[in-house]
Amino acid sequence: LYAASPQATEEGGQTREDLWEEAALAADEAIKAAEDNGYELVPESEYYYIFKGQNTDTYTKEVLFGRRHKINWGSDAYKATIRPPGKLDGLYGVATNQKFVDCFDMANGYPIDDPDSGYDPQNPYVNRGSRFEHDIIHNGSEPYPGYKMDLYNQVQHADGSITLGGGDISYDGGSVRDGYTTTGTYGKKWMGDQWNTALDQVWPYIRIAELYLNFSEAAAEAGWSATDSHGCRYTPLEALNMVRNRGGIADLPAKYQSGDLFLERIRNERRVELCFEDHRFFDIRRWKIGTTTDQHIYRVLITKLEGEYDTAAYPTGYRYEEDTAPVLRRTYEERHYLFPIKREDTYLGPLFKQNPGWE
Repeated sequence: LYAASPQATEEGGQTREDLWEEAALAADEAIKAAEDNGYELVPESEYYYIFKGQNTDTYTKEVLFGRRHKINWGSDAYKATIRPPGKLDGLYGVATNQKFVDCFDMANGYPIDDPDSGYDPQNPYVNRGSRFEHDIIHNGSEPYPGYKMDLYNQVQHADGSITLGGGDISYDGGSVRDGYTTTGTYGKKWMGDQWNTALDQVWPYIRIAELYLNFSEAAAEAGWSATDSHGCRYTPLEALNMVRNRGGIADLPAKYQSGDLFLERIRNERRVELCFEDHRFFDIRRWKIGTTTDQHIYRVLITKLEGEYDTAAYPTGYRYEEDTAPVLRRTYEERHYLFPIKREDTYLGPLFKQNPGWE
């Protein structure tokens, strides 16, 4: 898959269109080997236990290669890297980019920007599929029993005045206090669901869901029809829908089953299904999309409404506004597709050149 991707094929000034088909056939071979030896997607109800808990019979069905780790409740590893502050009594959480939060499709199979999706920006967290609640802590979610999150930035009082902060986002002057989310959400994938309990984690280096996504992407890039298996075990669409369906998402709508739209949904599915598993950074590089996507971090501004307000317009009692200005600006340049080489290593011989842009 990586060899067929633009970063590898373009680096040497050449293209190998047949590599995509080779990648699809290799993924199909891997799928057959895995399935024939008992690996499978676990049911939606057991998704949590792929990554957390001691349900060996669950994660060994899907994880082809991984490792286990135990994190104590009061340890720095849990408090400073996974569990956010506020009522969850942590120090830092992962503030998820609003652009990533928007990638979770509706349960009916449509992306949220599709008119057929039924998405309501003023009730944004409903009907998004089960992975959304598994991976994202949002305003109103309950990561632990009895611990409902109040992730609003400000309160609009009955007289129209505004007070910053409140709930589980604390302010220091006019800025969000260190450790609290600046984007309005947190990542949840690596956090347990039992309060004051040590966390058993399973880190999957590779699991069968990735094999299905590898196959679907490579086959689509090779120009195969979404519904043609070319003699493989699945069609590109079937492989994609297997992962989507397990995540509580309906089959991909017909309008997205061909051309660039199909590839776009495959990439989006990979971004969601494999989130926080160390794939996205490398996918951005191999697809060579770093200069056009994911450069900046955006937030949702959440206002708690008091007094009289339009309940039809704001059914949750909150006003959600996606901020058009990023809360954090980052720069991704063409040179960032390759790492710099240590300067002394470029002196080893005449062909040991520095990577482009790092001279």
